[in-house]
Amino acid sequence: MKKVKDKVWRDLPSTLKELKAFLNRHEYFVFFDTETTGLKPGQDRVIQLSGIMVNRKFDIIKKYNEYSNPSPVIISSKITEITGITNTDVENARPEFEVLTDFLQDTSKCGYFAYNSPYDVAMVTKSMAREGVEVEMDSFDVLKFARDVLANEKMENHKLKTVSDYLGVTPETENFHNALFDVEMTISVFKALLRKAKTLDINQGYQRPRVFSLRPWEAGMNKRIYVQTSAGSVWFDKIKQVWGAKDAPIEQLDMSYIEAEARRMANEAGFETLQKVNVNI
Repeated sequence: MKKVKDKVWRDLPSTLKELKAFLNRHEYFVFFDTETTGLKPGQDRVIQLSGIMVNRKFDIIKKYNEYSNPSPVIISSKITEITGITNTDVENARPEFEVLTDFLQDTSKCGYFAYNSPYDVAMVTKSMAREGVEVEMDSFDVLKFARDVLANEKMENHKLKTVSDYLGVTPETENFHNALFDVEMTISVFKALLRKAKTLDINQGYQRPRVFSLRPWEAGMNKRIYVQTSAGSVWFDKIKQVWGAKDAPIEQLDMSYIEAEARRMANEAGFETLQKVNVNI
């Protein structure tokens, strides 16, 4: 029997609602990106911070682009290979904390866009917290937006380059993993996604099935919670924090309702969130 590939749920209507609320909260926005010494916020350091401030019409107001010295952390050869940034490039740069402080003070009244914003926001806020400064950044994730808008497209992945190539907005001269280039590409991708979203039918009705039970499942690094509904079984990936299904028509289901019901059942079982549900439920 041919194995049915897992289908991952995306919710474009909810994402567009989130985007509208985000846009209404601010007069100005900053598309930003960081290059770092590694992938662990709070432990690794920012070595390049770039941003472009825009107004509601997305007219460019100001650009930011600065290297920062990550001392005492050293830039590894692997990071240099990926970003092109060497220890020599940053040895005379201002300390990370100074660069981040000036950037945040100048953009404090802005909303922040980034491609995979949870990572970049965490890099900035946890770097500041390491110095005893608590920072809040209201952000919108363009990567999540891309996954929602392109949910039904056949794509290998949703990396910035892959999406920009698919949407036809990549310039002839590429320099991905340079923070300023990535910011410029994020703006182009975001605008293209907005145009594409307007062509999609997002007002179709969704089934609201009955939700019966939660069943945690773990195998190695895979951790899921299966939710049995009257329309079939769907699952929540505790690591990636996404929903999927094998035997349920997930594109036709009201997944916002199912998620709310699953969270309610988890809470009644004594778990604060779905991520906390374990195999002993």
